[in-house]
Amino acid sequence: MELAIRQGALACPRPLRNGDMIGVAAPAGPVDTMPLDRGILELVRSGFRVREGAALRHRTGFLAGSDIARATDINQMLSDAEIRAIFLARGGYGCHRLLPIIDWEVLAATPKIIMGASDCTALLCGAAAVARVVTFHGPMVAGALGRGEGAVAKFLREDGWLLQTRSESRVAEEHPEVFAAANRNRQVIREGEGEGTLMVGCLALFAGLVGTPYLPDLRGAVLCVEDVNEQPFRLDRMVQQLRLAGLLDGLSGLVVGSLLGCGTPGTRPSALDVFTENFATAPYPVVAGFPFGHAFPARCAPFGARVRLTTAPPAVHLLSWPVDAQ
Repeated sequence: MELAIRQGALACPRPLRNGDMIGVAAPAGPVDTMPLDRGILELVRSGFRVREGAALRHRTGFLAGSDIARATDINQMLSDAEIRAIFLARGGYGCHRLLPIIDWEVLAATPKIIMGASDCTALLCGAAAVARVVTFHGPMVAGALGRGEGAVAKFLREDGWLLQTRSESRVAEEHPEVFAAANRNRQVIREGEGEGTLMVGCLALFAGLVGTPYLPDLRGAVLCVEDVNEQPFRLDRMVQQLRLAGLLDGLSGLVVGSLLGCGTPGTRPSALDVFTENFATAPYPVVAGFPFGHAFPARCAPFGARVRLTTAPPAVHLLSWPVDAQ
């Protein structure tokens, strides 16, 4: 498939409405049936219709079916006018393999909400880099959306970016918080303020896309990274990969989220030390301890929206609304 890279501002998808059809796909690892069924039930309880991808319940080794089967599910959902959003079931591994066979042209022509996290960071990056569409780094169907009755309703109530345009929103603040650092965990590594495009996801996935056309331009970005079960030296290797490629020089800001299972408690250097040592003299604001990532799987952030990062207090505020009427 020939790849056409677009330029300009990212387009926003339309908001979700009660009764809309949500497609559920598994672009990476195989999905356990019980949490998947709970997540789908919660979507239905919240007033949505659900269409499962044909490969959603497949299992081929460490993947949820073949690359063609998984990509076909997503491409069919992108082309289906009845499906208004695509919620991804889980991460694991496998999204990189789909990037060359996703129909980015269809997404660019008809932007839709796509939401996922972890390994699905690769798809969010591809949507921003190639289709130039805002997506959502957020909870997955077989993950946080299926954890207890009312999980979907609670998510939409607390992170309601998907449901309303700016004119429809009941958010009182002109620039509402996307997230803010918890007082007991926050650490300001470099003070300051920066504005740019929010790019949020797994550090390993950003590093793994270096040198490909699927990594968005990070110049002017507020880059928010997290990871899980990576030793500090591996995190450092990822940071050096981005640094050596010249991709950290033009950031507007860096935010570090959860580093769940990264390193052994009480040993040095810690996972956080990797960031304090590498970014102590950065020419942009750098903060750590923000509540997003694998330790906070229910949080949602609009990947590609314009935001402002401040360090006094540490917070990320929305400057451009991530959905729009179409």
